[in-house]
Amino acid sequence: MNALPLFMEAAATGPLGMPPWLWQALGWLGSILVVVSLMQSRVMWLRFLNMSGSVIGTVWNAVEGIWPFMAMNAAIVLINVYWLIRMQREATDGKTYQVVDVSPDDAFLDYFATANAADIMDKAPRFTQARKDKELRHAFFVMNGAEVVGVVAVGHDPSDAPATANLLLDWVSTKYRDYTPGQYVYDNSHAFAQLGFDHVIVREPLPASATYLEAMGFVHNGDVYERDVR
Repeated sequence: MNALPLFMEAAATGPLGMPPWLWQALGWLGSILVVVSLMQSRVMWLRFLNMSGSVIGTVWNAVEGIWPFMAMNAAIVLINVYWLIRMQREATDGKTYQVVDVSPDDAFLDYFATANAADIMDKAPRFTQARKDKELRHAFFVMNGAEVVGVVAVGHDPSDAPATANLLLDWVSTKYRDYTPGQYVYDNSHAFAQLGFDHVIVREPLPASATYLEAMGFVHNGDVYERDVR
């Protein structure tokens, strides 16, 4: 007896021509995206997911006529757009990041590598052995003000050309894993050129590193990834 009314309700058209259940699901999706965004450790992902959820929230609350929440979500969208644009600009801005050259046996480098040993081992397992074998030739910290954003270390294989650096570590703190520090290091810092290198290679990178290396301009050539840094 009640099947027909239920069917008609399910088939009814809601806001924006959507079935009511889909419209409600869209509202829930916006809320879920905002909550998930606050669980992100990477700033770029936090901003992007938060903005996406707020865009949905803006439209949903506007259609429903819930103006205070519509205004709040619209403001959050604008704030996230501002920060996303700023973060992209900072990726190539020499005033945001700085490179500080340190000795391979620097005490703070040793402390930093030990404090982050588990993550470094997961991302760059060759680095730990290279340190033990004294293969490091140069290292530098990537800084954002007084905050250590990441650390880069290179060696040199005698079989390579004199101006070729063997990248042993390119580690960035979780907060900054949105490519912007790497873009600064490889495109704008001139750190490698100042050390006398014009070429950087990566031997046997982890499969998970391939996407990052390609985003940083490295080219897959045989069993190595390589990049010109002149």
